[in-house]
Order: sequence, then structure tokens, then C-alpha cells
Amino acid sequence: MNRIQLGLTLKEARRKANLTQEQLAERFILDAKKVSRIERGIQFPEEDYLERLNVLIRNELDIAGIKAAILEIQSVESSSIWRSREETITNEQL
Repeated sequence: MNRIQLGLTLKEARRKANLTQEQLAERFILDAKKVSRIERGIQFPEEDYLERLNVLIRNELDIAGIKAAILEIQSVESSSIWRSREETITNEQL
């Protein structure tokens, strides 16, 4: 799973609850822009967000799987950053 797939999964869950981004944001006391960023894969959701969304759709989300996916994405992105930094340092030394 990547950021976009994660966002689409959460967007689908919101739609199952028959809520717009604005309605979900109001229920969760969030900015609607944050909901949009989560659904577009720009920002990761907090654990509380996942749990509350899961309650709204009667526990159909695989919370453990989503948390594992977030950790995997973060790990891949972190290692990519380190590889880029190492390549930059190596190229600068040449």
C-alpha cells in the first residue's frame, strides 16, 4: 500500500458513512483541509482519526493493517531520503 492507496481507502470509508469531507471534519472537530490532505495521501491520519472513522462504518477498517502500512510507507520514505543524501554526498566528493 502506498500513500495514495491509503488515502483512497480512507476516502471510501468516509463515503460508506455517507459523509462529505466537511461533515466528517465537523464531527471530528478538524479542518476540512486536513481531511482532504489525508484522503490525498499528503498527510497521515492520527490513530484517533482511524478509530473514530472505523466506528462510523461499523468496524470495517483493518486498523492494524493501516497502521502497518503507514509504518512501512514511512520506513520506505525514510530510507529513500537517506539514499538520496548519500548519493548527494558521494557526487559532491567526486
